[in-house]
Amino acid sequence: MDYSNFEIEDFATDDSFVSWVLTNDHESNIFWNDLRKLNPAMDLKIEKARLLVLNLRKAEQISCKANLDKVEEIWKGIDARTEPKANFKTFLSMKIAASLLVIFLFLGGLCYFVWTSGTAEPFQIIELSESDFIEEVNTSDKVLKIHLVDGTVVSLTRDSRLRYAKDFSGLPNREVHLKGEAFFEVAKNPQQPFLVHANELTTKVLGTSFTVTAFENQKDIVVAVKEGKVTVFSSQQKKKQDLEQKVNGVVLTPNQKVVYTRAEDSFSKTLIDKPEKLKEEEFTALRFKFENTPVKEVFEALSLAYGVEIIFDEELMDNCYLTVPLGDEPLYEKMKIICRTVDASYELIDATLVVTSRGCK
Repeated sequence: MDYSNFEIEDFATDDSFVSWVLTNDHESNIFWNDLRKLNPAMDLKIEKARLLVLNLRKAEQISCKANLDKVEEIWKGIDARTEPKANFKTFLSMKIAASLLVIFLFLGGLCYFVWTSGTAEPFQIIELSESDFIEEVNTSDKVLKIHLVDGTVVSLTRDSRLRYAKDFSGLPNREVHLKGEAFFEVAKNPQQPFLVHANELTTKVLGTSFTVTAFENQKDIVVAVKEGKVTVFSSQQKKKQDLEQKVNGVVLTPNQKVVYTRAEDSFSKTLIDKPEKLKEEEFTALRFKFENTPVKEVFEALSLAYGVEIIFDEELMDNCYLTVPLGDEPLYEKMKIICRTVDASYELIDATLVVTSRGCK
């Protein structure tokens, strides 16, 4: 089918499009993502239509009478040309063409809840147009610093692109779209989570700093956390579950990263290449000068300093003591020195350091 002349309401009532949004099967995902890449001018319309479909789907699940009344009011504004047999309770059929009033409900305005209080509020209709968005592209060799209105700072690397709303006020989430690589220093706001959409991956945070690497021509997407905690999940998970509810994604803490293999829709969690001390000023070189110190205390000091889990057999290594000055060596080098001293070895499994030893005499 030729989608070149489709408007938002046309996409939102196209069976193939709706099926992709709600089920996100592999073949549909390839087709629609390729269509967006090959037709940049259609990308905004497709994104608006996608959010419209998701919001209307979410609306049918709401039990709050005020919200249902609002939905019915909206459907009364549907163009007279549409088929009257469809309604929001049989949304999966999607045989009704959306009116302009419904179109403006994209970006989550339709289904705004206050989950922290456990109660639902009536719909808030948020009208945003293309002029309400900003797109920054870094074509220079220097990092481009972008200051968002909420206080978040984004460091955009070369050949990278960031799209975001000028104002997040009234929106349930602060959402941005990234193509390329960027380091995010997110301003804290527990009431308004920050979402980074990067190809098939979405990263959700409340306030933290992390890096997302998601170039379109690369097979992997990488999210690495410097501070705080983030949840990373694929687009398939995003469409199956509400973002405000528990998501079965990968949770990352400082010095951890996840590699998402796009072709396999799979995650691999590990530590970053060069773990850093969580609070540099609190862990000076003096803290790592050990004299006849039980190895258990050594591992505990490293675990506290870098925020990593170190697993070892405490009973087997009960007689292991360490006398060695450790300074500014990287974490992995410290582990090599320790293991060499007590005749042990270690390996990185997921995001955990696992030590193997025969014990000490």
